[in-house]
Amino acid sequence: MNCGVYRIIHTDTGRCYVGSSVTLRARLKHHRVMLRAGKHGNPHLQHAWNKYGEEKFQFKVELHCAPDMVLFYEQLLIDNLKPEFNVLPTAGSMLGHRHSEEVRKTMGRAQRGWRKKYDWKGQSLCLADIAEMEGVDHQLLISRVLGAGMPLERAVSLDRREMKKTYGHNGQNLTIKEWAAVLGMHPRRITYWLDSGMTIAQCIERLNRQAKAMSFSEFCKLSGFNLQTAKSRMQKGMSVMDAITAPARGMAV
Repeated sequence: MNCGVYRIIHTDTGRCYVGSSVTLRARLKHHRVMLRAGKHGNPHLQHAWNKYGEEKFQFKVELHCAPDMVLFYEQLLIDNLKPEFNVLPTAGSMLGHRHSEEVRKTMGRAQRGWRKKYDWKGQSLCLADIAEMEGVDHQLLISRVLGAGMPLERAVSLDRREMKKTYGHNGQNLTIKEWAAVLGMHPRRITYWLDSGMTIAQCIERLNRQAKAMSFSEFCKLSGFNLQTAKSRMQKGMSVMDAITAPARGMAV
């Protein structure tokens, strides 16, 4: 199984970044490539990488799970470990985080500086500039062109169609952005779910299931595990499953 939750750990201090993916190997490889190139999207993690060096970081898969549970388990670790390198409080969402105008402009200039230029309508532009010109989602455009290798013209036209496409449920026919607003989700998150073959009804069911899911502290209490012991073990590098199943010191195996 290639789906699950991972951590990028600074081994000297224990500070970490928590993430999840349905393609773990590719995701971790992407992190390494971007960090080595000095172009990682997380400035805190990139700064620490530049300061301490690659040899001081460990890439660790914490657990494997079903694709529809990766965000749930990622959120559990974020809530309980409070990872220092994560800039967002919610797994798979930009809700609750907003960069200052100055930071956004600086990030935009930096991203435009290293991104590849494309000939588009007589100009040499990066994908972010093309997305802005055409009024399409730049993250989806970047993912389709750089991630999936899709021709630029097709990626732009496809994104235009997706933005206008409506999805029906319970008598309502709304676009992705409209459904995202109704459900309190980020548009990229619901887009990912719909692209994976889910319907709006299944998205709603999944949201309800995650809302009712047991927290890590509740799980520890119900299972008879000591919450602080489990947290301490994970902070020392132990996986989630090992942290809650390994016998305590001095206990017979």
